[in-house]
Amino acid sequence: MTNNAVVHKRFKTMVKILYVLSYIPLALLALGLFATLAGIIAVPFIPLDRIESGLTQLPITGTYETTGLTLEVTEAYLETINLDQTAILLWLSAQFLYITAITLIFFFINRWLHNLTNGHIFTLRNSRLIELAAYTLMIFTLIDALTNMALQNLLLQTFSLAEIASELNEQSIVGFNRINIDFNLMILFSGIIIWILAKVFKYGAFLQDEYDATV
Repeated sequence: MTNNAVVHKRFKTMVKILYVLSYIPLALLALGLFATLAGIIAVPFIPLDRIESGLTQLPITGTYETTGLTLEVTEAYLETINLDQTAILLWLSAQFLYITAITLIFFFINRWLHNLTNGHIFTLRNSRLIELAAYTLMIFTLIDALTNMALQNLLLQTFSLAEIASELNEQSIVGFNRINIDFNLMILFSGIIIWILAKVFKYGAFLQDEYDATV
């Protein structure tokens, strides 16, 4: 009995700590949402031509090396930078959906932890919260792919590939000049696992109701 009491106390303490800590990412994500929304509203009013002129004045010329690539950034290359308003808005919109999905997942986790702190473990409400988190994570797989596509489009619209192409082989050039859509199957698989966990909680809630009815 003493060991069980210690384990129960440690569990409640851990859940309370996690519940309090869960507000930190929620707050940061909320700030990210407001910042992204502000960016979407502000972009149409920002003089992009002035920003382009400012970028050409930055002292960032030189040679940059990464794995398998040596890129020489010259003043002529900087002058090819073109900030496309539509591409920026598309990327910001995708980023807004991206952060929204993550915020929803953390919100469902926060509510689940809140229920655990009150001693409600195997309940239909908890199973529903976990299920919603699973569905959101599955949808997040598509949102993540769309966000990557929007970023690729932004980079292709902003930077000229003429200088880069001479440093890459033919196969790399083909992949670098087109927009690819890649689905993160690990995220999708994680969503399925969490969905199964939700069903386990739902079955646990059913057993708890059966036990309470018997007692």
